[in-house]
Amino acid sequence: MLTISTASATGNPRNKTALKPGRSLMDWVRLTQSGVDLTGLKGRKIEVTIEELQKHSQIDDIWMAIKGVVYNVTSYVEYHPGGADELLRGAGKDATDLFNEVHRWVNIESMLSKCVVGKLLPSFIKPVLPSVINLKNGVMEQISKPGNRVQVPRPAAKPLPTFDWFQTPDIVSLCVYTKTSNLQPYDVAFDLTPLTFTGYINTSAGVFKINLSFFNKVVPECTPKILVRTGKVEFVVPKCTKQLWPSYGKAEIHHCQILNTQVWIKSKLIHREKLNHNTWSLSLQLDDSFKCNVPVGGHVSLRIDEKISAKYTPLISSIFGSESVPDMSNKLHFIIKVYPKGNFTSRLKDIQLDQVVMVSLPESPFGIQKIEGRQKLLCLAAGTGITPMVRLVREALNRDSFKEVKIIFWNRTEADMLLNEEFNLLATQDPRFHVTHVLTSPSEKWRGSAGRVNKKQIEEFLGTTDQSFTCICGPTDFTTSCIKYLSELHYPESSIYAFLG
Repeated sequence: MLTISTASATGNPRNKTALKPGRSLMDWVRLTQSGVDLTGLKGRKIEVTIEELQKHSQIDDIWMAIKGVVYNVTSYVEYHPGGADELLRGAGKDATDLFNEVHRWVNIESMLSKCVVGKLLPSFIKPVLPSVINLKNGVMEQISKPGNRVQVPRPAAKPLPTFDWFQTPDIVSLCVYTKTSNLQPYDVAFDLTPLTFTGYINTSAGVFKINLSFFNKVVPECTPKILVRTGKVEFVVPKCTKQLWPSYGKAEIHHCQILNTQVWIKSKLIHREKLNHNTWSLSLQLDDSFKCNVPVGGHVSLRIDEKISAKYTPLISSIFGSESVPDMSNKLHFIIKVYPKGNFTSRLKDIQLDQVVMVSLPESPFGIQKIEGRQKLLCLAAGTGITPMVRLVREALNRDSFKEVKIIFWNRTEADMLLNEEFNLLATQDPRFHVTHVLTSPSEKWRGSAGRVNKKQIEEFLGTTDQSFTCICGPTDFTTSCIKYLSELHYPESSIYAFLG
């Protein structure tokens, strides 16, 4: 389905219902941008208990929780292509599992950003602690033998993750049984030093955290092993000294837990460069011991202080190498447009090298499986909407199956054009790649394409649509216009993905 317009939040996306006139995707986007209070809370955010959530389960009052966030979707009912019955399947409950069955990659955060009621409060159960515990100075020492699993406190309605450990003289293996299917590499992040380990896993119950100190020193090297079907995640860490340990080491009292708040990781600014009159290139470095994987099309949130944050899509360090999905990395690169009155971006130009910037764990509404089996990638981008396309283009060019990879890139003037030299050089290196620049307010010297996005431009750009996939990213008006023209050109909805937010 067209990811942002036909995604059923809880059910089968193929069960479409004819929508009334004035209830299209563009109409929904206009409504969310109109200033109308879609939450019924007049701008307030609240914490919602399971009991309160269950009270909102009728057609005229629908709340549902997805990934720990509660949404008031009452106003969305008439815009939902799956119809009211499909939406009601998730009413008054945690609909995360229903959502993940088919639409794990949907950008629900952007689609329903104006419908956010607040955070869902989990109903925690009492943790089952290890069999033998010594409590010293507020630290719990684990003395149990391998195979003695620790039950993790979590929302009672969700399958309970468990933790176990195993060892040989050479390695210690930390295993988390998440009870979550279809885990991906970007769902796992960790901080590993010679004496400590902190892991974060994005499960269906929330972000699972494990925090411990090793019995003895280890080599801080690890590539997590993920069993996609069962949800098992294994961290195999080499020991510095070959020996059997009596325990894995020491753990904090709540060393295994489901977090009810967003996880923030400390990074520092290591590079800053002004690309044009209003756009900057920034590079951040996490601690050397921290590793995470931001997937193609994925994003993170950046935060300078406790109150203001914004979401951005990292780029690769160079579009000329073979890198598209780097292994566990601790460096992130961004291209960010600075708005003089922007709450967040206006402050970016003032941050100094080595200044701390907090980074969230990665999120990935986009699913790279969308381009599997395709032969042609078409990217429609405007302004800094080019950022998710960079890694997507690199990923496509790394695949022999792609015969053509094209970008049509709208900017206001020549001074606003980004990555022009890089794209032109890439086109000379790989004949499958082509970029077309379009300016909406060009100078008299401009000899390229000009004008706002229109149906004729897109039709000429598309060419044949067999085995093709189109991605769109830019301002909301640009994105909705592109979707409208593609629909009028009978471009299949299953071959479109629009980045929003």
